[in-house]
Amino acid sequence: TVRRYPELSNFTEVVKAAAARTRMVPHQLAGAMHRLHAERGPSFGGSFANKWLDKFLLNRIGSEMLMAQYLALATSTAHYEAGQVRSGGII
Repeated sequence: TVRRYPELSNFTEVVKAAAARTRMVPHQLAGAMHRLHAERGPSFGGSFANKWLDKFLLNRIGSEMLMAQYLALATSTAHYEAGQVRSGGII
């Protein structure tokens, strides 16, 4: 039996909001890096941006993957409890 605790619903809403709120970050970050290079010159060019973005985006990919996995499981659990069981798997 799968039991869903009320606190989990609140947490799920927070995760959904966080995922939605940060959806445009990569686009905004690209613009910010372009502006930084334009305003501050070559010391904030490709080598700086690539190193910084590699670290930031790897962290972001990991965070998005964890949020997406949680939301997939939370949604799946909600369907299970509602009697709407569906088969599924990875990919």
